[in-house]
Amino acid sequence: NDKQMRKAILSNPYMLGLRTERIQESIDFFAKCEVLPPELASMLTLQPMLVNLNAKDNLEAKRRFFRDELGVNTRAFRLLILYKPQTLMPSLGVLKEKVKFYHEEFGLSYEVIAKRIAVIPLAYAEDTLRYKAKFLKDFLGWSDETFTKALSNYPAMLGYSIEDNLVKTFEYLEEDLGMKREAVAEVLANHPHVFGYSLEKKLRPTVSYILRLYPNATVAQAIAAAKHSFENRIRPRSELLERLDLLWRYSPRYIASMSMKDFGDKFTDMELDVTDEEIRAKKRKVDSDLKV
Repeated sequence: NDKQMRKAILSNPYMLGLRTERIQESIDFFAKCEVLPPELASMLTLQPMLVNLNAKDNLEAKRRFFRDELGVNTRAFRLLILYKPQTLMPSLGVLKEKVKFYHEEFGLSYEVIAKRIAVIPLAYAEDTLRYKAKFLKDFLGWSDETFTKALSNYPAMLGYSIEDNLVKTFEYLEEDLGMKREAVAEVLANHPHVFGYSLEKKLRPTVSYILRLYPNATVAQAIAAAKHSFENRIRPRSELLERLDLLWRYSPRYIASMSMKDFGDKFTDMELDVTDEEIRAKKRKVDSDLKV
């Protein structure tokens, strides 16, 4: 639209001097990558310099590198360029060096790199990545093995601000929730995606809600459950279980992680208004082998 066009031109006025054929080649390349026109418009608004890259000699060479040398499939490559289009801006040589760096410096397997490529911070300088890795290991007391495990699960954590994300998340768990330092380090190692949550908009209100509602929930369970949508999963499901007096029986993580079908098959037949006696009768029908 006009707003996107103005923003792109202001960021990259050079694009107006490109030949129409050159622009069309770029459009055709992204179409081959299964990027839809509205998605391409958003990409070019975010990273308008992409149209400056030659589709045949530059973009295609990078696509072949990700596909042939790393084994990144079309779907993963599509997600990569949709959410991190700036990844295509460095030269092919720089990209190869950065992938090699994650493998040799942090011990990530090429299989993990290919699988997580859309969330690996490839645009950061190596010294910056080393500094953040050292900070995490020193601050949390993580071993090299623990760090590599956490990074393999969520490499995006190296893209977050030390002060605004990493430290504040740790302080919330330790100071506000009263967790011991070793316990915080273990929870963050098992759930490193927590570093990416907004403390005030997601993590704090979600964990507070779960701990207030579920009588047997631990902090670790609440944090694990927080990865799921609060509005679409955690709150509506919890409210139903509260009406059925079943919150004591289940962990919030288990309830939040159930598929829509499994949750519906198990609990929606109880959703009608019922008496306390009926609730108790229905509770006895709940399978005893469900994990608490």
